[in-house]
Amino acid sequence: MGKSFGGWLWEGITKFLSNFSFEKVATFITSNWDSFWNFNWNISDSDIDRNIQNIAGQFITTTAGFFR
Repeated sequence: MGKSFGGWLWEGITKFLSNFSFEKVATFITSNWDSFWNFNWNISDSDIDRNIQNIAGQFITTTAGFFR
């Protein structure tokens, strides 16, 4: 049991490390810099819920307009 778990864990770690590159991390950070910099860390749960409802409403409106 422990040997198979250890093999599974080692395989996962080696796959992760073989795909890891600092270029990918740097590209992710630079492409999302505006989102990181302008993110509102003090947003309330009710504001998050309101934003989700607005996004869902926009999606429904856009989809309904497409099928019209």
